[in-house]
Amino acid sequence: NSYLPNKYCFLFCFEYSNGLMQGALEHKSSSVYSFYTDTTGLVDLVSETVAHEFYHVLTPMNLTSNLISPYNFYDPKIFSGHLWLYEGVTEYLAYKNNLAAGLMNKEEFFMMLKNKDKSTLYYKKHSMLDASQNILSKKSQDYFGNYYDKGALVGFYIDYLITMESNGENNISTLLTYLLRKYGKDKPFDDALLLEELSSKFEAIRPALYACIVGKE
Repeated sequence: NSYLPNKYCFLFCFEYSNGLMQGALEHKSSSVYSFYTDTTGLVDLVSETVAHEFYHVLTPMNLTSNLISPYNFYDPKIFSGHLWLYEGVTEYLAYKNNLAAGLMNKEEFFMMLKNKDKSTLYYKKHSMLDASQNILSKKSQDYFGNYYDKGALVGFYIDYLITMESNGENNISTLLTYLLRKYGKDKPFDDALLLEELSSKFEAIRPALYACIVGKE
């Protein structure tokens, strides 16, 4: 796959709980992780996090908006409206990959979706597009976790709609392949036009995109 780096490094730090947060960060050819060895369900947490960070090779590393390519890390002024894609779809693909690889079964996969659905109840209804565009504000940052919950559910919904409409011939990977082939790391997409482009190319997902990403459903 031309979108994958020739060499990719996974850097891990394991230690006992010290009061700080566990987490991970991706780069175009590596990702770094910090985990507690005394965490319940550590193996599952590692496999889920690793898959998520690695899938960032697709987006935003090779598929990104004109608003954040290049990105001014020192003095950011504006942000893309598509965190639903960068984090939500990436989160969904990570679990779907682990299901396909046998690292989780169907019951665990759908329980994950159910738990994410419950988590969305903790967030006030808001537009994911609007919150993403304004993510540099404190108010919108309070909603950031919802991109891993509602964003992943929207990824699943889009996958379902494309699969059903095509009788199983296409899925969400078809959508990503289309975008990666048209754009890629050297040709960012137009942030303001992405949803309409996807709606035109994959008509079955138009209602979902505008109700769940632009709207508050």
